[in-house]
Amino acid sequence: MCKGGSASSGTVLMDFFGASSYPAPVCKCEALIIRGKSFQFSQVAAPGYQGCGTEIHIQKNVGGDQGGSILKCYGGTSIDVRPGDSLTITLYKHAPPTDTRYCYRIDISKITMLYS
Repeated sequence: MCKGGSASSGTVLMDFFGASSYPAPVCKCEALIIRGKSFQFSQVAAPGYQGCGTEIHIQKNVGGDQGGSILKCYGGTSIDVRPGDSLTITLYKHAPPTDTRYCYRIDISKITMLYS
C-alpha cells in the first residue's frame, strides 16, 4: 500500500499491514476507473477494536475533479462509478498503536491502482 507500484485487474487485494513501518502518517493510492459501474471495497481483515489509531478513507473523484464524498471505511462499501472517475484510498495513522492490520478486496470490471 505505501510502496510505489501499480496493478491492473478486476479484483485487487490490498494488504495494509506493512504500513505500520512506513514513517509517514498518511499513505494513499489512486484507483482509476476504466470500465464498470460499481466499485466494491470489502473488508477481509481489520484490527477490529476501538482506538487502533488508524482509519481508512475512500474519496470519489468525478471525471478527474477531486471533491466527491469521503467515506470512513470499516467493514465494506459499494460506490457507483463511471469510466474516468477515480478513487483515492487513504490510510491515516493518527495515534499509537497505529495498528494497520487491514486487508481489503476491491472488485470492479477493470481498475488501475497507482500507489504512492
